[in-house]
Amino acid sequence: MDWTEFRKLFKVPIPVPEHAEYYIKTLAKSPKYEHLPNLVESFREFENRCADGVRKEKLKALDRLVEFLRGTCAYKNMMEYEPQPTTTHDIRHICSKGEWLVGLDLKAANFNVFRSMGLPFYYWEDLCKECEVDPFLMQSKSFRQVVFGNLNPKRNQKIQAEVMDRVKGIILDVTKCDIVYQSHDELLFEVHPAILGDTLDSINTILCTASFPDDSPDRRRHHPTRVFVQRRFHLGEKKQYRIDHYDPNERDGHKQKIEYSSLLGVPGNRFFMAFKEHILFEPLEEPDYLFLVDGKIAKWEE
Repeated sequence: MDWTEFRKLFKVPIPVPEHAEYYIKTLAKSPKYEHLPNLVESFREFENRCADGVRKEKLKALDRLVEFLRGTCAYKNMMEYEPQPTTTHDIRHICSKGEWLVGLDLKAANFNVFRSMGLPFYYWEDLCKECEVDPFLMQSKSFRQVVFGNLNPKRNQKIQAEVMDRVKGIILDVTKCDIVYQSHDELLFEVHPAILGDTLDSINTILCTASFPDDSPDRRRHHPTRVFVQRRFHLGEKKQYRIDHYDPNERDGHKQKIEYSSLLGVPGNRFFMAFKEHILFEPLEEPDYLFLVDGKIAKWEE
């Protein structure tokens, strides 16, 4: 199996390919990664369909999508649209006790900019079908990012930022949130636990009124924004956190229900040590200490 291409397509933390099966099995113990064994099997089936290999199949699909999109009115409209100036907000220090955070990010943001500019496809998958992209390949966010990375990504991001700036302004006007982070496609607010439910309800209402440029009223009602709830816990290292993720739509009484936990800011060569300690709470094994340096296996001291 081509583990290198698998890692590229799905950003799976596999530090040493020789131990890939161990890493997949270990990751799958967490709800965030429980889909990985099935994804590996689907990749093997995809690999068998690629007569010239996964990489060449990926490049051919990339060329078809980029050529098609460059010929659309949506691309022309995007190139002519002048987005409004926006602001950014770097994340401030988050305390070690854990804070409740409500976040918003744009789902398939680069695709949805094209959609709002007149692309006649409501979903990324529909565009892929039109360009005869393999159903497995269209699941890859990394592949989608490469496609739109060939289509003036800076202008695309400016339009995303305009949308998020508009959403942020409305949220701050009607809620008691404290903004802690803003990028071109993501917002993060600190919220007091006592008003978390009311804040989530307000945000869902707000998203019905904030839209991409030139969006129709019907599409505004289906704003392509994901709302999420987090608590972050500082791990002791600078800007390294365990994040508990909660389903914004599921509550146990007045409490949010946790979906999964993940890591933020942990270097890739220390990921499995942190994953075992802070996510699985399990003792470390030999492969957890391994990582690659210039293609050679290195090991942290136990």
